Amino acid sequence: MVVLAGTNDIARNTGPMTAELIEENIMAMTELAQHHGIKVILCAVLPVSDYPFLKQQSGGGAPAAAAGPGRGPIPRIRMTDSHPAADILKLNTWMKDYAARVNALYVDYFTPIADEKGWLKDGSSEDGLHPNADGYKVMTAALVPAIQKALGQ
Repeated sequence: MVVLAGTNDIARNTGPMTAELIEENIMAMTELAQHHGIKVILCAVLPVSDYPFLKQQSGGGAPAAAAGPGRGPIPRIRMTDSHPAADILKLNTWMKDYAARVNALYVDYFTPIADEKGWLKDGSSEDGLHPNADGYKVMTAALVPAIQKALGQ
């Protein structure tokens, strides 16, 4: 089972959330899967970036996606405001340690896709949050070896 979780929790998109609650949710998923003989791969939360927002503000970015028929474009927002890097790094550090303690695998998506600012590399996302095809290529390169290891290959 591949688990990529925590981004929406960090942003509190689903309501109030603490680091401890996020950790408890990840532990519950992991323990339940392992109890049933399922190997677990925990994946680092991706960094976010403000590059699309900054490009839009300077007039140099691609126009924002339309919100729907008869609606204007969705303005880009600063992703780093709602997804603090410190929270992401803290959760990733905990998750790596937890994976080692419970014999799960850990995949570091953060390091290969983060730039020198700790932001999602420019060009890896259209909105600063969700990876695009280039971002998924980086993630795939990190994940495939872990899947192979889990399968004993």
